[in-house]
Amino acid sequence: MSSGVGIDFAKVKAMANTNELKNLIEPYVRKRLTDKYGNLFEEKEMPLKLKTGGLHKFDVISKDRTIVGGIKANSLRKDGKVGAGVIKSIFTELYFLSLVEAKRKVLILTNKGFYELFKRRSSGQILPDTDLIYCKLSKELESRVAGIHKISSGEIGKRVSVPK
Repeated sequence: MSSGVGIDFAKVKAMANTNELKNLIEPYVRKRLTDKYGNLFEEKEMPLKLKTGGLHKFDVISKDRTIVGGIKANSLRKDGKVGAGVIKSIFTELYFLSLVEAKRKVLILTNKGFYELFKRRSSGQILPDTDLIYCKLSKELESRVAGIHKISSGEIGKRVSVPK
């Protein structure tokens, strides 16, 4: 059956549930941050007021509001690269972190290869009050994330590198 916009929904494979990524990764990362910093974190993303007067939802907010951050679960493609849109989305998150008042600002990346690549690409481009952090996922969680990335990469025609 055609939708009239060039998509034959009868041929569409199952779509990746990227909400599952949030539901799996964010609680895990918040727990790891609690262990690392000794602060308790909100159980879900929450909007905070920005210096500009607007609002932005952050993935990580300590209950005392001293730590604010974002979580990204991006992976490298098999060729070791990432798309320009992925890098831009990370810099967008860094921009919003620059607009919030917090003692410590963190951007947490959960894929080691992507973390290393972004650390190199962003050298000298992240404000000194913001920490780029790698959070290693459990083997089980890493496997589930890899499965979701595999499905989602097929949706856009790119293949991600799945950790072994």
